[in-house]
Amino acid sequence: RGQLDLDAISSRFPLFRIVREASERSFALHDSAVEALVNEQTQTPARERVSAVEWSLMLLEGRCDLQRCVEILTRLGDDHSRIDWLRKLQPSAAETVDVESLLQLIESVPVRMVMDSPRVLALWARGLHCVARDDSAIAKASAACHLAEHLKDTETLTASRVVWIDSLCRLERYGEAVELADRWNAQKWQSRQLSFVLARATLLTYVGRMEEARSALRLLPDGDLVDCSEQDRVRLAHSRMAFDALCEGDWATYVRKAGVLLPDAQRWLTDRLRVRGNLGIALMELGRLDRSLSALTYVTKHGPDHFAASYAPFIGVVLGVQGRVGDGLDAALDGLRLGYVVGMEADAAGNRTYLAVLLRACGDLEGALSHAERAFERLCTVDYMGWRRLAALEVAASLLALGDVAAARRWTGTVLDEGVDTDPYKALRAAMVLAECDRRDGALDEGIARLANYRDHILSENSNWQIAMYARAFPGLLGMFTAAVGADELPVHMLRMVLPEHAEAALQASRGWLDPTEWCRLGTRLLGEAEFARLEQRSGNPVCRVRLFGGLEVKLAGRALRERDWKKRKARLLFAMLVARRGQEVPRDHVLEYLWPELSEDRARNNFYVAWSAMKAALMGSAQRAETCPYLENKGGRLRIVTNAVRSDLDDLDETLLEARAAEEAGDIDQALEAYVRISGIYRGEVLCGDVYDDWFAGLREKYRHEFVGAMQRAAELLLERDDPCEAQVYVRRALQVDPMREDLYQLAMRCGIAAGQRSSAIEAFLQLRERLSEDLGLDPSAESFELYQEILVMEDSPRYDDFGLS
Repeated sequence: RGQLDLDAISSRFPLFRIVREASERSFALHDSAVEALVNEQTQTPARERVSAVEWSLMLLEGRCDLQRCVEILTRLGDDHSRIDWLRKLQPSAAETVDVESLLQLIESVPVRMVMDSPRVLALWARGLHCVARDDSAIAKASAACHLAEHLKDTETLTASRVVWIDSLCRLERYGEAVELADRWNAQKWQSRQLSFVLARATLLTYVGRMEEARSALRLLPDGDLVDCSEQDRVRLAHSRMAFDALCEGDWATYVRKAGVLLPDAQRWLTDRLRVRGNLGIALMELGRLDRSLSALTYVTKHGPDHFAASYAPFIGVVLGVQGRVGDGLDAALDGLRLGYVVGMEADAAGNRTYLAVLLRACGDLEGALSHAERAFERLCTVDYMGWRRLAALEVAASLLALGDVAAARRWTGTVLDEGVDTDPYKALRAAMVLAECDRRDGALDEGIARLANYRDHILSENSNWQIAMYARAFPGLLGMFTAAVGADELPVHMLRMVLPEHAEAALQASRGWLDPTEWCRLGTRLLGEAEFARLEQRSGNPVCRVRLFGGLEVKLAGRALRERDWKKRKARLLFAMLVARRGQEVPRDHVLEYLWPELSEDRARNNFYVAWSAMKAALMGSAQRAETCPYLENKGGRLRIVTNAVRSDLDDLDETLLEARAAEEAGDIDQALEAYVRISGIYRGEVLCGDVYDDWFAGLREKYRHEFVGAMQRAAELLLERDDPCEAQVYVRRALQVDPMREDLYQLAMRCGIAAGQRSSAIEAFLQLRERLSEDLGLDPSAESFELYQEILVMEDSPRYDDFGLS
């Protein structure tokens, strides 16, 4: 208090230091000194404690450590010190601290004291909104509005109205929100408050009045803003960026600007999550999938449920684009379900349009149409973020994939009649639907000309994701894009999202009419020189891609073979048996003995020929049964797959494992970890789990179970060495799912928990180990495990990693 000689104090107290910024000087106190002070205060007589608390708050406020202030007031403050401190806070402070602890502090103050302060009511309302208790937030915001209006406190009045609008939007009570916002906007002073303008613009976006909202932000002169906080200016910058991306499809500019804005948004949880989440979507649109997945995962991990509901479906989309279709669909559907649970139906409907694109690209045409129609129906009620036209285009594309060209043209025509000229992103999607219609109607040149009109937008990379997804669903489109802009001009990140099986289908579809030089160049860019050369050796026949881990799946040129395509169950099993032998010759007599042991040789041979014919028909398609099957050989009573034409996930895992080990030997740990991550995605379960004839597959199951567990264990060890125990735990758990009897894995899990400071997690690993050994083997854990357990018992459960990503 008073004039302090800070330099003198600093020289005498090691835990006290001076912070100099230009001509300003402030001080900082080490955490241990603050903690000691707080501990001492618990012993201070009540009559002296208030001044001690005030002094602690002064120190912590100087360090902008509001969270510690909340903790001290909760432990030591009385009603008057709590309400006095809360009155000094802006409502935005609810987003800079742990909201639940702040709400606990507010609710500990008598209601009569809170009701005397509109600012505390507004803070309370903002906190309730942050934790999605929006009905209560509206009640508190309404009370704050009435009190602030009576006291002529315009700053608090604006803050309360903003919370009111935001909470109504969260509850999708858009009509009520628009009525209030328009009435308040008619007040000239209110229309100049930046926080209110931002809230109203967001609301207009939610009801589909995109250009009106965008114009309001663009026409707002920066010099005309009143009472602007730093947070409001960050939100204005982000809103302008976001509207440009939404209205023009300019994702590349958003990514560039968001990278600059993100450090400024770090202070407020909501803004940090919103910028990161939208950045993740923009990166996905550009085809930067790894960066996109990282940003989206951060948001769903650190954000409340309503953020997870908004962004989890996009995690699913990214996983699906990468080829992890099962995981992707699970994540997307979980996100949609969460959206309905928290009442965000319009947002979930918008996300359905993206899921429809993914499902169609993965071959689920009926599912794509169902999701697109449901999205369109909901968005006709509220045109959330202008997505209704995208949903209509998705209905059109899904009908086209099912063969209804006329209906696809009608649906697309209704969108074009509404006008999409100012939005090249939507206009290109409409052009892709019509171009594919033209191709199917025999008007190939007309379709190519449609796409050529969007050359600049295509080269900007802003439609990389949607072009790749449409090319996977409609293979002929990629050849048309090549003809429209040239093979060498197609964006590389777009081509990377066209998986090899879809690339082969696209090349097959365009071989007859695309310029041969362009066709070869496209093939080289899609597959690489070596793989494209092998494609030509196969006369353009696509690779048959087989998954054995977790059950049999077979894909040819993007076409997934269904159970009924095999006709005979043993035709499917015979193919799996040959694939499992990886090109080694199998005597026909061995197959007869395994599949028909009870039949005579003649009857078994007749059954074999029936199964062999059904297997060829499934692989080649009924129209090509007379042709030689390029995937199988039957010569001199010896059977095998053609290794150049059939590739399985066993091959993928073996090659990736070799890559990981080679990278480790070379000291490239990043490359090794990346390979181990891919292995985690390849191994979806045991080889052909659920199929019979265990003696045929038993050796493979045991081999790959051992290889996979070893790979996950090594990944966890590398991450632990890198001081990333939280990520290491993910791989230990994955290994334990496959082999729950390995004591060394439980020990590794305990070490990860210890390194992460997660006492409860480490104890749980030990208890699981003890239960497994006792129930299954009648044994106790080893001495080493008990030593780790003793180490765990004396530790504190205090994670080392900052939950808000600020460290």
